[in-house]
Amino acid sequence: MDKQTHTKFNLNNFLMAFSSALDNTVDNNKNDVKYSSKALAYIALKLANHLKISASLQSDIFSYCIIGKNETFLKNIGYMPFNNKDFENNQECSICINIATYIIDNIKTYNNTIINDIELKNIIKTNATINDNIKNAFEEISNIESFWFDIMSNQLGFLIFEMLEDFTIEINFDDLIQFTAIVHDSIYHFTNRSYEQDCIDFKAYGIANLFEFEAKDKARFIIASHLINIGYLFMPLEIVNKKDILHHTEYQILKQVPYYTNYILQQIYGFSDIANLCYFVYEKINASGYPNKLSGSSLSLKHRALGIINMYQAMSEDRSYRDKLSKEEIFSILENDANNNFIDISVVNSLKKIL
Repeated sequence: MDKQTHTKFNLNNFLMAFSSALDNTVDNNKNDVKYSSKALAYIALKLANHLKISASLQSDIFSYCIIGKNETFLKNIGYMPFNNKDFENNQECSICINIATYIIDNIKTYNNTIINDIELKNIIKTNATINDNIKNAFEEISNIESFWFDIMSNQLGFLIFEMLEDFTIEINFDDLIQFTAIVHDSIYHFTNRSYEQDCIDFKAYGIANLFEFEAKDKARFIIASHLINIGYLFMPLEIVNKKDILHHTEYQILKQVPYYTNYILQQIYGFSDIANLCYFVYEKINASGYPNKLSGSSLSLKHRALGIINMYQAMSEDRSYRDKLSKEEIFSILENDANNNFIDISVVNSLKKIL
């Protein structure tokens, strides 16, 4: 493997790390039970395992279950690095996912316990569109009480990985950049924000080229630009899109964005450098930033550059509380911040060269 152009990547690991964040983009079910993609995946995998569906297809079932209710991922399903290109056309896989989806959409709970399990079992049993083999398999797994307890367990991640085999692949950085762009789009869709297509990519590419980053460092820098604000998926939308000035408590809540971003990315194999870049994006060279109040000596060129790109990106977009700023207005603000020792003037000047 050429480490300048490729990296190790495990889609199941990546999506497991993102699952709780992506779940926040989905509404509660009709009985007001919080959505859980891991619970959906667990049900589908238990059924697939009982039906002796291949390990590679089970891996794809898990991946699909995590993103299956996210509109942005579904629109870009062709960029998902599934193990099997024809996965979506596999009838048994589709039925496993559909049964799991029906259960998740209809469960009722009390005290973190599913209370309509008998009703759900009977509905599956009498469904004329499901063949007897799959019905019998579901009956066998659903007659065991622990199956229903597991669905509500906070140990679902461990239970799922016990069922999955390792399908780590060597992925081209260009493909990984394209894939992580879907995450970037999902964040914008959830927060109801608009942006110019590929503009974050353009700035990240431009800075990486200007400073002559090595190929792998350039790729990681661009991937980091896509993933900077994953933490917004944990933020209350009424605060994210508030039109008035934020109160202290609300601002403190939003300051958790890089903390949650780092929490997610540190769980992904091979993403520690990317996590580090994203975690420090709101730090300032005079130690007035957050969440760790780091000073310039702790912030590399990449940290400083990514932070400034993020600032420019935010100011170039419409917000609920203001219209987007012009290029001239943005650079006036950035230069003022540099003069006050918040950010690096050399990076500001470099960004000017590529815009």
